Amino acid sequence: MDCLIRLDERTVLGTPFISQRFWTVDLATGHGTDHGRAAPGGGQITRTWYADGTAYLAAYAGGELTAYDPTRPARFPDNPRVVAAPPDAMRPVASTAYGARLIYSATHPYGRLGCVLAWYDRDTGEWGHRDDPVPERSIQSMCHVP
Repeated sequence: MDCLIRLDERTVLGTPFISQRFWTVDLATGHGTDHGRAAPGGGQITRTWYADGTAYLAAYAGGELTAYDPTRPARFPDNPRVVAAPPDAMRPVASTAYGARLIYSATHPYGRLGCVLAWYDRDTGEWGHRDDPVPERSIQSMCHVP
């Protein structure tokens, strides 16, 4: 398993390794559900957030960010849906949140030094990125320090 987040008192969402799928488990009943694809492309989900009733999933191998509403049926590409797709991003490796902004770093494709710093604003739906913010270095860890 790559990621595990709690959606509420009873429900956990998980993302398996080397599979672009995701699942939930009801902790009270033990019943689990495979929800299918979580993002485009191959690879897996490597970073997750849960905020305001929505799960956000950052995907390897294209660095996309998808949003999943657990109150609606899962059916990619409608739910989850891509909300950010930074060019030249490959593997999300570090993440944090700052207010309504989700921020993550994704490595460049294999063989290229550096990374892409991407963000998504949950309030406005706007997203952006900065290619190679620290030239030829990859941001591998981050956290918001108030």
